[in-house]
Amino acid sequence: AANLDNVYLAVQPFGYHTPDAGVVGYSGLAEYPLAIDARCISRIDAHKYAVEAQKLGVRYIGGCCGFEPRHVRAMSEAMEEYRGGRRAPVTKRYGKWLDGKPALSGWQTVTKGDPNYWLRQEPATGRPHSAALSNPVPELEALYTGQVAKARQKTQT
Repeated sequence: AANLDNVYLAVQPFGYHTPDAGVVGYSGLAEYPLAIDARCISRIDAHKYAVEAQKLGVRYIGGCCGFEPRHVRAMSEAMEEYRGGRRAPVTKRYGKWLDGKPALSGWQTVTKGDPNYWLRQEPATGRPHSAALSNPVPELEALYTGQVAKARQKTQT
């Protein structure tokens, strides 16, 4: 087995949920580009991703299409343990997991102030009759697949 002790791993996760994207990728989805927002990952998704990446040895995490400052903050908070418990400056200012947020009161402080409450969440779109997945645009799929086939033929001849 290879020794990975001195290897630095980096990842650049995608900021949208696109399990139904075809060979073209997310740009082949019917929602792209003007309605893709509903597929944006939550800050909880970003936090969970960073925790799992950290377990695999990743120490450099960026963000790709769809990533916003809230996602970067969530990943930074997830990496605190790796940084020896040091909080990122933005977390020092605004708190972590809604600690000290005036928006929470009474029972909400007990439930929503607990990180485990948020880590158990499976966010919904909030849109009535929302499709769980969409279908890639057939024309784009055919065009892309045809281009790949032509490129393969050229390299084989």
